[in-house]
Amino acid sequence: MMKIKNNYILIAALNFLLFIAMIAVNGLANGLPINGVTTGELSDLYPNLFVPAGLTFSIWGLIYLLLLLMTGFQLIAAINENTAILLPLKTQILLGLNFVLNIGWIFLWHYKLVFLSLLAMLGLLFTLIALFLKIYTISPAKPRHLIAVRFPVTVYFGWISVATIANVTAVLVSLNWGAWGISANIWTIIVMAVGTVLALW
Repeated sequence: MMKIKNNYILIAALNFLLFIAMIAVNGLANGLPINGVTTGELSDLYPNLFVPAGLTFSIWGLIYLLLLLMTGFQLIAAINENTAILLPLKTQILLGLNFVLNIGWIFLWHYKLVFLSLLAMLGLLFTLIALFLKIYTISPAKPRHLIAVRFPVTVYFGWISVATIANVTAVLVSLNWGAWGISANIWTIIVMAVGTVLALW
């Protein structure tokens, strides 16, 4: 039992540290900035009607606040053996992997490795899909679970779904894709429809 508790504390603590590292890297991405350009400025290098403007990246502030709440709660729950809110180890490992992929995406994006950044983004999306499905299966709909577990993952998943479509669009723009002769307006409608389907799903 003590070994299991220690494993939970170790993973929860590691996730908290990875979260701090993720915030630090994202902060440096715009503070330094990494490779001499901010995340939003890089987004503006791939102009199209769907890729979000640099200003929309401010949503990360809310996401980070929610993830801080989630990782902090998980660490406290592990220390106090509060199994009512503690996520399974495999689920917590997925969360840690997501943070690593987030850090990797920042470096790939800032060094204009657009295709590789898409692979990292897909990894982010797939880990969040797994987290989303797992959490809604095991987490009861009580206020503290909604606030500290479900809500952070839901908001994060929603934004990454949009960011994935934007990343795909950026890759196509970087390749000077001709869009099969279809106008940018029509493609934007198609992409937004895909995004709506993802949101409803």
